[in-house]
Amino acid sequence: MSNNRKLFKLLAQICACGLVVGGVVSAHASGGLLGQSGYLTAGHFKVESEDYSAVEINYTAEATDVLAIKYGAGFYDGAPVKYGRDDFVGVTLAGYYHFDQNIINPYIGLGVFAGRTYNCSSAEKEHYGCEEESMFSLYPELGLAIKLDQFFIYPYVRRSFSTNNGGEAANVIGLAVGFGI
Repeated sequence: MSNNRKLFKLLAQICACGLVVGGVVSAHASGGLLGQSGYLTAGHFKVESEDYSAVEINYTAEATDVLAIKYGAGFYDGAPVKYGRDDFVGVTLAGYYHFDQNIINPYIGLGVFAGRTYNCSSAEKEHYGCEEESMFSLYPELGLAIKLDQFFIYPYVRRSFSTNNGGEAANVIGLAVGFGI
């Protein structure tokens, strides 16, 4: 199955779960970046030329009318690279300045990510074990929070400074789709 079909299937499953959960749990979000709410997202992003899929659970709280804080945890699945896989798990904390709009809300922010990478080739799996290492990154972010009731679309760009690539900056372009829970 192609990576695009896998991503579409993952997005469809997450969206279906979000619809069920969203129908059962009432949202307390109104205005702000995403309001004060929890949400489940599925996404896709590129780091330089490598593709990743993501599943995250997040909580956003409005500190003021124009400042929000996001807490999150997720799993990030890298497309197979020449000699194996590049997957990672971790948690995020980010602060955002936004324009307090209800439907299309531009924002700028700064976030940190801490987690573990799981880089593994088939030979490593078979003979040596996989390389696992801690990872920390700092990233400024620019994006849009597009909110339609419980459903939202969240396109963004980041400049990520990470410990797992020798401190060199990487460009990240992404899109998350989610439902409030």
